[in-house]
Amino acid sequence: MIRPVTASPIPNRAVWLALAACLGGAAAAAAEDPLRIDPVQPAATARYPDAAEIARASRISEAEAARRLRLQEVSAPYVSKLRREFAGRLAGLYRESEGDYRLVVRLKGDSPVADRWIGGGRDRMRIQFLPGAPATLAESLEKVAANLPAIGARLPGLMGTGVDERTGEVMLDVHAVGEDVERARAAEPAVERLLGHPVRIEISAARLSDGQASARPVPGPPAPGSREWNGHMQRLARSARYPGYPHPGILNFHRESRPLISRVQAEPAFAGWVFKNDNEPHAVVLFTGDAAAHLARYTRDPRYWPKSVGLTQTQLRALQDSFGRLLRQLEIHYTFSSGDEENNRVTFSVSEMDRYNRAVADGRLKPHPHVVIVQDKGPIARTVQSAGPVTHFPQFKFPGRLMDAALSGTLEVKNGCLTIGDNLILWPSRARLSVGSDGVPAVGGGKGAPLRPGDQVRMGGGTAWTDFRGEGLLQPLPAACAGEALDTDKLWVAGEF
Repeated sequence: MIRPVTASPIPNRAVWLALAACLGGAAAAAAEDPLRIDPVQPAATARYPDAAEIARASRISEAEAARRLRLQEVSAPYVSKLRREFAGRLAGLYRESEGDYRLVVRLKGDSPVADRWIGGGRDRMRIQFLPGAPATLAESLEKVAANLPAIGARLPGLMGTGVDERTGEVMLDVHAVGEDVERARAAEPAVERLLGHPVRIEISAARLSDGQASARPVPGPPAPGSREWNGHMQRLARSARYPGYPHPGILNFHRESRPLISRVQAEPAFAGWVFKNDNEPHAVVLFTGDAAAHLARYTRDPRYWPKSVGLTQTQLRALQDSFGRLLRQLEIHYTFSSGDEENNRVTFSVSEMDRYNRAVADGRLKPHPHVVIVQDKGPIARTVQSAGPVTHFPQFKFPGRLMDAALSGTLEVKNGCLTIGDNLILWPSRARLSVGSDGVPAVGGGKGAPLRPGDQVRMGGGTAWTDFRGEGLLQPLPAACAGEALDTDKLWVAGEF
């Protein structure tokens, strides 16, 4: 769908051929009472946020913000691999922060691709594939490059072109002031007919310059298929290695919202705050009872949408804790739980669904209307293992994380544990420990030959998360190997081996 062109922020999933700055100011109206902010005043800082900054702006915990930053880092190699693997179909790739934090891959054609996962447990990240795009990213860029002279003739102020990887729209950044603004907007249908593709024109009053007061001409694109074109496409792929980082316009809206958030969250009926980071950023503000009446006490800014739900934020978090304790008491193991404020519910990922269903059937557990149970499928390790000199074999009961970092070194036995350097290895559920006729232990279940002490190995995975305390392991972390003062940086959660 083509929306009318406005001076709204350029979406954040763009791959630009040439960049232009287009930042607008925001006017503020006076509040009607001490609680109201209409609209919310902008914050003074314009720096990119760290974990604490993201947590405050996105209404998530600082631990969750740090988790997302870690996932950005560990998923970066997957982004490159996905772009290569689906090069013939790739229409766009971006990170989606609404709902479950995930990578989204848009694909040309109707052939479906099953979801994939990066990591496991609390740090699991979904890769979602959305088929049905009419053109690949490369095809869209090639068409723009081939028609750039004709586009420039219709839009004399053209400064840059790109493709929004989220929507597939061709984006044209145009310098225009006064009457030229309407002329540029009126040219949009003609450009769409020329390209046979949805177009979004972004108007900028600022003009690109070389720093010496001279206007920069529109860059001439390389010819498709040439070495310069191939290099250009490679640079585009590298520039989009970390897709989905919020555009400054979205970040500005987040910052503007902070004073309102700080006041609204003190409301006893407050149930949650969810930012919607699409082309027109807004936020859903949740309350129990009459949400519209609650929100009207604070603001009538149309960028904030009220939603009525059944549980307050405090009640939802208490439910997550209490239901988790009940599952553990019934020995129903779950790999992770997550709060979903927007839908006012909590999700638990349970591996042993048969045990959960039996508890419900015999009345020991009553399903809760605000709790969703999903099955976490995968191999389950059921028995603590030891063999020969390996007396401790820390192993996850349920599937371990599949992070894409790497650890290289010599596999050794120290204090009865298998280590690489100073790193204690935490093995995935599929790992199988045995001992050969020569008394040397071996770890099988990986893709290659069994690993033996003394081998030079390169192992996928990553360090344990900051607040890890051994949850999900078949046995407690051995103090002889992990140490009394737990250092999660020295705990290696093995992935591929």
